[in-house]
Amino acid sequence: MSGTALIWEKRTGTYADTLAAIGLAVTLNTLTGEDVEIGDRGHAFSLQLERAIDFDRLDYRVLQRAPGFRFIKTPKWEADAPPDSVDYARERERLLAYRKMREGLRKNPGADDEVRRMVEEAAPLGGRLGRWYTIQNINVLGAIDGVNKLHRAIRQADPGEFARYVTDRLKRLAACGLEPGLADHAASRGRGGLDLDASSLQVFNPTVGKGVSRPKAAAASPSSLPGYFVDWFEEWMKYVGMENAGRLLGIGKDVKAAVISPMRVRVRELKVQAESWLDLMPPWSPIKFDIFLVIGLARILLEQSEFAARDGGGWRRRSPRSIVAGMHTAHFKSMGPSRSLFNTSFIALPGWIPAPDRESVATWLEVLDEHWAVLRPLDEDKSEDAEILKSYRDFLSGPTTETLCGFSSDFGVYAMRKLAAGKPCKRFSTESFERVVEQVDSTLADLVKDPAFQEIAGAIRKATVTEQAYKRMGNQEFEIHYGLLPELRRKAQFPEQFIAALSDFIAKYNAETARHFESGRGKRRRARVSEEALEGIVPLILEHGRPAALLLIAYATCKAKREELDESTASYESDSMGDEYGDQVDEGIHDDGEEF
Repeated sequence: MSGTALIWEKRTGTYADTLAAIGLAVTLNTLTGEDVEIGDRGHAFSLQLERAIDFDRLDYRVLQRAPGFRFIKTPKWEADAPPDSVDYARERERLLAYRKMREGLRKNPGADDEVRRMVEEAAPLGGRLGRWYTIQNINVLGAIDGVNKLHRAIRQADPGEFARYVTDRLKRLAACGLEPGLADHAASRGRGGLDLDASSLQVFNPTVGKGVSRPKAAAASPSSLPGYFVDWFEEWMKYVGMENAGRLLGIGKDVKAAVISPMRVRVRELKVQAESWLDLMPPWSPIKFDIFLVIGLARILLEQSEFAARDGGGWRRRSPRSIVAGMHTAHFKSMGPSRSLFNTSFIALPGWIPAPDRESVATWLEVLDEHWAVLRPLDEDKSEDAEILKSYRDFLSGPTTETLCGFSSDFGVYAMRKLAAGKPCKRFSTESFERVVEQVDSTLADLVKDPAFQEIAGAIRKATVTEQAYKRMGNQEFEIHYGLLPELRRKAQFPEQFIAALSDFIAKYNAETARHFESGRGKRRRARVSEEALEGIVPLILEHGRPAALLLIAYATCKAKREELDESTASYESDSMGDEYGDQVDEGIHDDGEEF
């Protein structure tokens, strides 16, 4: 391929690599005006520019005037603050005022849209609340000093030395990623290389924290990586990457971080996607934080696909996952006076969303909205709800037959248990479930469409969730089989036992149906399960085994479009997470970190 290509090697396996690659792409875009394409090669990120670039002829002063990340003005840093810095104290006052205004809105639900718009615009950074929380938690994690030091050092560096050093680094990256190692970097500082004040901050390098840094230590002191080994250019790129594609949120006393990880996308397109994603306000709980931001990112890619195609991006026939791979996360756990890395993870975008066309974009947006509507009311503080959310997150990131069947059947049993306890529980629709199954496993999609499968799933549905809904409305006429779903779930591993339990249920179901019809009581009628359906389901279970059994449980608890009972009643309106998609209740906002 003609043009200029740079390679950024992955070194840590965390979002630190991704931040640096995105930061480099943004910096190249600023320097050259070229729309850099970022590609994930597995071991490294590639950055492709369409035309050949002469790095010696670029104007590097533009980077010194605007380093690409925010300077955070505090009393300690007031003298060094540039005009476009973020005034931390002033924005925090805006946050407190905004929270009071939001509280007033909750007491006045009849406020018109104009009032609500004015309240949202009163949030910090002109209504960019998501970006404010990132700045707030940079402070919480004790990184403001490090960020500001490098910002100042770049602005005050000798222009000639700065240009020569950055030119050399870019040329090395263009030479197949030939970058100096840690020892080479340390040696270059002693040979007159440009030495700017930089720190290896854990918020940008999740696995670099306080502790031991020797192979066999005689003692350990609470110190980070020595500044002698810190590569200021690499840290600079990470700061720029966080500004453009990363976010932080305080959850209780902990902090969650998330970073978009590109697969193959142009930097201008990525910035448009990230602009919307950074404004989303996720729930204040760790697992739902992950789920919400991944679903939200998938929605943004679908919504913007047609726009990108018109703009020459050529996305229309590309799946979201082929554009953005997913999202890196890190959880920093409060350990008293400090916060330490609890875990890191990568959550892929849903692989079951295909390359959309004009007609299917709306369909898949509806599927994603339904998934979030079902999961949103779950309370992560309850162990049962948390397990369901974890199971869904596994399915979301790694859509296999096993994760699909495991999550969907577990949720089916959970939904019946909630309804039996008289509690609201939204359910997936049969239509959206069928679409997802078809993308995950086409063989199972044929199974779900089989008439025998459909008929028996319908009977299970009527004997469980549907009749439970009638009971809630004071109109129960048939027995509710409370123990059926857990029993089938337990026996799903053993096809013969599952078939025996299913046959026993169908016999009871048909007998009760006949008695009800003969008695002439009640106003409702239901069809018996046919012999053909029973004979047809047995070979399906024997052929497909556990997946078929689990899918039958899952599909039976989905809401059918043509159900005789509309279950979207007022009892389902309970929603603990806010009023709209992405508008969460302001709970769990912790105090800011240490004093300046």
